[in-house]
Amino acid sequence: MRQLRDRNTELKSILRYGTKDEWYPVFYRPDLLIHTTRVFWITREICKYLKHYSSTLFSEELALEMAKFHDDTEILAGDIISVKKAEFTAEEKKLYEEKCLKAIDILSEIYSWETPLNYREILLKEHHAEGIEYHIVMYADKLDAHMEVTHEILAGNDIFLEPLHRWNVDTHSFDHTKMKAKRLLKKLEEVFDIPLINTNKLFHIDQDVDIDTLNKQGSPFTSDCLGEKTGYILYDTWKDLHLQYWNTSEKEYLYTQKEFT
Repeated sequence: MRQLRDRNTELKSILRYGTKDEWYPVFYRPDLLIHTTRVFWITREICKYLKHYSSTLFSEELALEMAKFHDDTEILAGDIISVKKAEFTAEEKKLYEEKCLKAIDILSEIYSWETPLNYREILLKEHHAEGIEYHIVMYADKLDAHMEVTHEILAGNDIFLEPLHRWNVDTHSFDHTKMKAKRLLKKLEEVFDIPLINTNKLFHIDQDVDIDTLNKQGSPFTSDCLGEKTGYILYDTWKDLHLQYWNTSEKEYLYTQKEFT
């Protein structure tokens, strides 16, 4: 096994949306460190909201730590997009499962010191989809993935038209992000015994969005775009989190184009 570097360096070295064998331009391609940071932000906002209804049904600390570490297994197992996972054969699923569990064992020997909780247990809970904290974090994960795609569309990258159309239409396909997000929210509704869908800016997943219009109007971002509202509630809320938590140099990531068609 290769020598692992510090965790942030490892996450930053893993780029989302593509491999060397299947690469296409992503104007503002995020790495796993950026994605994990944003999932942490979203999870924190969701926890704040849910605590108004109950602070005993879930552990905010566990949810935040799971958000921080939810993609760590990909340091060794690789970042495989959901569409590809859906195409796995039974044998490929078994091999990937074994690879992930082995990765958890190895990573637990190296990065356990980074959390006051049990690092290995956090990764296992995430891997086995255990606990209400998992549902909170996975909703945040799906939301950030959808917003990454939306950000590309608004910049005029039409490569992402198909996945955004899949979000906007209620289907039950395996890789359909919106249906996954809805199922996660419905699970939270059952646990907290309250309506959640469309009750909060981060839960406003039923807003009708004209994807083709967004794409036609899209053009590469500038710093002037940061404070502009699009009217798409989920996206505007997501972008506001960057303005709230990132410093000036970090915000440049949102409008500094790195790849081109």
